[in-house]
Amino acid sequence: MNEALKEKVLTIPELMEGAWQTAEDHGFHRRSRSHHEQNMLIVCEMAECSEDERRVEPWPSSGIEITPEGKPYGPAVELADAIIRIADKARSAGYHLHCALKAKLEYNKGRPYMHGKNS
Repeated sequence: MNEALKEKVLTIPELMEGAWQTAEDHGFHRRSRSHHEQNMLIVCEMAECSEDERRVEPWPSSGIEITPEGKPYGPAVELADAIIRIADKARSAGYHLHCALKAKLEYNKGRPYMHGKNS
């Protein structure tokens, strides 16, 4: 994997803005999508991740390969696609995803083991 890709760390707001702007620039915002349709597109990316993991085992530890043409593929790429769709949806809806993530991570710290469910 390209070492330069490992060096740049995005903040959540940068990720949201970048995902939204790329979708805007490439015409994906030309028609409105319902929340349900957006959510199902995210689920589809997760299904593609599962398919990649099922089809090729083991993947390199990075979960990403690059074709000779430069296209990334693999389970980590499908997870990235899901995160990009989530970031685009959050930015489009005006959600404060970075605040929600911080609040949820902090809340989860105080939850009981396995959230109180039998393990």
